[in-house]
Amino acid sequence: MNRIAKVACGLLLCALAVSCGGSTSMISMWSDPAYTSPPVQKVLVIGLGENEANVRIFESAMAKQLKARKITAIPGTSVFPFGAPIDTTVGRQYCQANGIELVTITRVVGISKESEYVPGTSYYTPAPAYYGFYPYYYSSYSMVSTPGYVREYQVATVETNVYSLKNEKLVWSGQSQAVDPSSVNQVIGDFSIIFVNQMAQSGIFGKK
Repeated sequence: MNRIAKVACGLLLCALAVSCGGSTSMISMWSDPAYTSPPVQKVLVIGLGENEANVRIFESAMAKQLKARKITAIPGTSVFPFGAPIDTTVGRQYCQANGIELVTITRVVGISKESEYVPGTSYYTPAPAYYGFYPYYYSSYSMVSTPGYVREYQVATVETNVYSLKNEKLVWSGQSQAVDPSSVNQVIGDFSIIFVNQMAQSGIFGKK
């Protein structure tokens, strides 16, 4: 399994502006225009994936970002058995009993292999001119060229949905992409930051 596939399956994951060496960026977002809420106090964070360790890391990373906004976040793996479907009745009863207001569910929706052609360059460099103006003037210029090449990279697309427990409806959804992330921990951290920031900007957590 290649590196990005491991990152993605491991998310849950796993899976700020594009830059060389890997990046994470928001590619789409939707929020319910009719949604309003008082300041949110508790959120249940659920990650879906094959690797339990990385799911736990992701849920912890999301919880950390929410805690920074003075929101109590409960990782799903701390409540429900990993890898087992959550019984609807049990899940509803838990959320009601513990005052959960929002539930976030994150999953990897795709891994794609991309490529781009990086064109070569050509430029002139003057010949050495150690002996004054005239020797330099009559000397020739030399051309330096670098060949073009095809760069291949992979992209992981991750989706987070937010549901309000008030009416059990979807109130926010967003997709983010990671381009050649350098490590699982880095991409998990980047996804948690970008998702929570976008949720906050959309007013999903209510006004503090």
